[in-house]
Amino acid sequence: MTEYHRYLERLDQLVYHEVVPKLAIFDYFTIHAKDAGEIPDEVEPLQWYLRSALYSDVTFSIFRLYDRRGHRNIYHFLQHARKCLKSISWVNPLTPEDIDRHEKKLEDVAGLVENLKERRNKFFGHYDKDYFYEPDLINTSFPFSNDDAKALVRALQVIVSDHNRALTGRSSISIDGFAYVAAERLYKKLGRSIESDKE
Repeated sequence: MTEYHRYLERLDQLVYHEVVPKLAIFDYFTIHAKDAGEIPDEVEPLQWYLRSALYSDVTFSIFRLYDRRGHRNIYHFLQHARKCLKSISWVNPLTPEDIDRHEKKLEDVAGLVENLKERRNKFFGHYDKDYFYEPDLINTSFPFSNDDAKALVRALQVIVSDHNRALTGRSSISIDGFAYVAAERLYKKLGRSIESDKE
């Protein structure tokens, strides 16, 4: 197995089997649980800690894939792919223009990556003095929503899927819907459990 094969396989695992489900669960518990008609922290006060842990995990999990300072990231992968284009046994060969298109996709989300980087550096990775006493200020200085996180993950999915289809003729299925439904079921079980405790 070539370095390119191993690299793509690992990116596929990280994106589709780690980041996508985590983000779907985080999205449910931070945004959509309120739609059930109850205040989430009244259903189960420990949810605050779960959301906080997921928030940190999702921040690091997404950013690591975009961190140019690391040795393995989506930018490095595209550079590696470009160098290897002619030596790979493709099912449907990628071209330099395809890599250009992928790099353009990354340029399109560069502002989101920058905000995520600043949030990671100044709040999650270290306690910057400006945000230590006023943690909510990070959302004003470097706004980053669930939709922003989804946009970054979708960009990764498009690139990894294109490479998988070119290499093998198939790509992974996104399981965000399954993770979201599982989070919803868990939330409803928590609600039923709290109700039965009250009786």
